[in-house]
Amino acid sequence: RLAAVADRPGPLVLSGNNTFQGGVRGAGGTLQVEAPTGAGIGGVTFTTSGSETLAVTSAALTAGAFNYTVSGFGAGDFFRLVGLTADAASVSGNNVIITNGGAMVATFIAPGIAAGTQLLAYSDGAGGTLVTIPVPLVGNPDSYSVNEDNPLVVAIGQGVLANDVGAPLTASVASGPAN
Repeated sequence: RLAAVADRPGPLVLSGNNTFQGGVRGAGGTLQVEAPTGAGIGGVTFTTSGSETLAVTSAALTAGAFNYTVSGFGAGDFFRLVGLTADAASVSGNNVIITNGGAMVATFIAPGIAAGTQLLAYSDGAGGTLVTIPVPLVGNPDSYSVNEDNPLVVAIGQGVLANDVGAPLTASVASGPAN
């Protein structure tokens, strides 16, 4: 048995008619499948919850279906539909169904995701879609102090979201400075 492993900083891209056996497993990286048989013979396994992405192009889908069983998908992992737009995702039986305006865009066989699990679908900013099980958001208190008549300057990496958990998180100014 041979298994391809995505454990690198850039994506591991699988295209063409691959016949290797043993499946594909992620290890904290991105696996991009670009053909219906791109992932060889076997399934796709997420091994590090919360840090893996399975990117799939439309060419890897057969009538909208990704024909591999995906296991180990958990909170913070991503399905990425490259170049495909979607606005919703749900779980039905062993399937993740991704839709746009109610029309099916893609399905994934993912028996480890329980019925009723909340999925979030949103734009990837590049014409595609990201689907994830949201990580619970945890906002931790922040405090800053500054001497009178001095400006408060907070570096971006140490800002109000630096100690919070969950993604995607954004911050905005609710009101301007006041005395």
